[in-house]
Amino acid sequence: MRKFFAVFALGAILTLASFEQTHAQAFNKGSLIGEAGLAWPGVYGSLEYGLTDKIGPGRIGVGATLGLPLFSGYFGVYLGPEAYYHFEIPAVRQLDLAAGLGLYFGLVGGFYVNPSLNFLGRYFFTDKIGIALRANYGFVGGIGVGGGIGVAFKL
Repeated sequence: MRKFFAVFALGAILTLASFEQTHAQAFNKGSLIGEAGLAWPGVYGSLEYGLTDKIGPGRIGVGATLGLPLFSGYFGVYLGPEAYYHFEIPAVRQLDLAAGLGLYFGLVGGFYVNPSLNFLGRYFFTDKIGIALRANYGFVGGIGVGGGIGVAFKL
């Protein structure tokens, strides 16, 4: 576990040290963004695809998240599809703010299904690398409020 935290910290430091102006909007149709990070109560990885052109003030993306809740006293796994609406902010092109829904299926102390309201913020330091913050509220399944911080990669 210490190696994981050391590698994660090194990646975060290198990301923060690589400031360079980005030129593209943070999330577009056809964007493919992967994330890996620490979440309460464990670690997560996600992948998201930009599905639509601009609709209103933003775009729609779909993806999935896989998580391993390691710090809760339980070991398990959860996986779920997600859909987000990404708000375009022209003044800060490297910022990606989104809200959406997820439906997670998990084996953590028993099987559960948990619909969730999700919020996502990403800031890209370069055209390819950024930091991600997540917050969610699960409606059932005993998970409740969660969140995470990770590194985002445009693939």
